[in-house]
Amino acid sequence: MEITSYASSSSRDLASIAAAADSVSSSYPSASSTTMPSSRPVKIIPLQHPSASAPSSSSSSGGGGGLFLRWKSKLKKMTWLDWVETFLPCSRWIRTYKWREYLQIDLLAGLTVGVMLVPQ
Repeated sequence: MEITSYASSSSRDLASIAAAADSVSSSYPSASSTTMPSSRPVKIIPLQHPSASAPSSSSSSGGGGGLFLRWKSKLKKMTWLDWVETFLPCSRWIRTYKWREYLQIDLLAGLTVGVMLVPQ
């Protein structure tokens, strides 16, 4: 089992962090008979503020401009079939429903459930 230490790029002395992690791991006895390696890799994870990765156009328009523009362009690209599926979600499975194979079975299942639930 490999144990990895994590340090952010804001840490000033990564060598001392790695040495401290090694000393902590060597002070604990291992549960298994195999020995752990003396040095563990230290992964440096760069920390970024969310506004640093955001495009400049959305920050100048109040933060939500990019999202609104993407939503607006998506609405413009929708076909009439997409609109029907939006307002009638069952239209998608009705188009792919195998009427000859499933209609009789589904009617029998619906009748059975109705007969069992109505008396209750």
